[in-house]
Amino acid sequence: MFEFDAGRTGWLRGAVSCREDMLHADDSRLFTLLVREKTPVLLISGGDGFYLSQALAPEGADGDMDLSGKGWNGYTTADLSGAEVVVAGPGGSPGPGDAALLRRFALEGGRVVVFIAPGMEELAGGLSSLGVSARQRAGGEGFLELERPGGDTPLLSIFNSADLDGISRLRFFRTAVVTGLPRGAASLSFSDGTPFVWTERAGSGEVVFAAVSPVPESGDLVLSPWFLPLVQQMALSPLSVSPGREGALIGSSVVVPLAGDGDCAVMLPGEAGYADPLRTGPGMLAVPAGDR
Repeated sequence: MFEFDAGRTGWLRGAVSCREDMLHADDSRLFTLLVREKTPVLLISGGDGFYLSQALAPEGADGDMDLSGKGWNGYTTADLSGAEVVVAGPGGSPGPGDAALLRRFALEGGRVVVFIAPGMEELAGGLSSLGVSARQRAGGEGFLELERPGGDTPLLSIFNSADLDGISRLRFFRTAVVTGLPRGAASLSFSDGTPFVWTERAGSGEVVFAAVSPVPESGDLVLSPWFLPLVQQMALSPLSVSPGREGALIGSSVVVPLAGDGDCAVMLPGEAGYADPLRTGPGMLAVPAGDR
C-alpha cells in the first residue's frame, strides 16, 4: 500500500514500481486517478424528496456534493454512469428492473443509499445480498426510539457523546420492519432490536440501507440537527472495508490448497520462455521460493 496527497483536482497520472526481479513485465505499472472537487450524487425520488435533497446539498451552502435529481421513470443509464453515489429516496414507484440496475451500479464500484419508504420494500429486498425483507410498521403502535449507539462504527465517527445521546432520544412513528439481517450487522438499531441503518458490500461498491422514510411525518429525525450529518455520512463516508486478499512477499513460498485427488503443475518463466513445470502430489501446489 502507498499513500500520496492529491493536491489538485482533475486527472492525475502516476507510476508505481518494485525492485527488479526475474519477471520484468510487472516491475512497473502506470495508473490514473480522477480527483473531483465534488462528488456527483444522483437522487432518485418522487415528490417527497425535498428534505432529503436539502440534507445532501443544502441550499446556499458550498457542500461536497454535486447533486442532480431524477424521478423513477426519468433517470437513464447515462445518469448512473455520471454518478458515484445514487440515493433512492421517497415518493414514486421503482420499476421491476430498477433493483438490477442499481445493484450493477454498486457492483461496479458505486454506492447506493436506500431509504425504505412506503413502496420501496421490494427494491430494498432486491438490492440486499443477505436476503432481507421489509414491510412498513403498522400504524397506531406508538413510537420507537433508537438503541443508544456506541459510536464505534464509521457511520457515527463524527458524532460526540452528547450527539449520540440526542440521537438515541429521537422518536420514530413510521418505520420499516426489516427481517433477515444477521444479528450485530446494523450500525444503528431501534429499541425493539430491529435494524435501522446497515451497510452491505456489493462487488467493488456498497449499498447503505435506512429503514425510514426521510419525511417529517416519519418522526423527529428529519427536523433534528443530526439529519444532515447522518445523511451525508451515509452518502460519502467510507462505511465498510473490503475483505483483505491473501498474498505473499516476492521471493517467499506460495502454498495453495487444492480440492480433489489429481496432480497439478505450475509453469514458471525462465531465461528462455517457460521452464519445465514443477509438479507436486495430489491436493497441494507449492512453489519454492528459489524457483520464483
